[in-house]
Amino acid sequence: MLRRIRKAIEHTLPWVRISDDNWARRCDLAFDIGERMRATPEQISALRAAIVGHGAHALVSSVHAHVQLGDHDKARGVIRGAQKLLGLDIAAEPERYAFIGDSGNDAAAFAYFPLTIGVANVRHHLASLPVPPVFVSRLERGEGFAEIIDTLLSQRP
Repeated sequence: MLRRIRKAIEHTLPWVRISDDNWARRCDLAFDIGERMRATPEQISALRAAIVGHGAHALVSSVHAHVQLGDHDKARGVIRGAQKLLGLDIAAEPERYAFIGDSGNDAAAFAYFPLTIGVANVRHHLASLPVPPVFVSRLERGEGFAEIIDTLLSQRP
């Protein structure tokens, strides 16, 4: 189904390109909207509408527009990944953990975790987030993430 949606969208929106990391994706399809090109808000809206029009879920991050067929989100993914890979039961004590995100596809995690931090480029998505992050960095992208980590490390006893 993802292959069919990809072909249909590429036919309808010829400017669309898949993401550079799409080869490694197993559960979704990602289109580039800010990785190598800068899609306009109108282009992103058209792409989102096309994805939804094909019966899939559309999640937009800072660099990708994701096509999802299942009921997946960042909160569930973090909880499941931490359990499977690290043996951590985040669901038992979510207040022990901080979630850092930067875009609209982080909405479920911003709503789930009590302590959330947005990298500054999340400001472009605040109007569409049901629950915004508690804190937002001053800097964007990688520099914002480094700023957050430096701040957290400086607070250690």
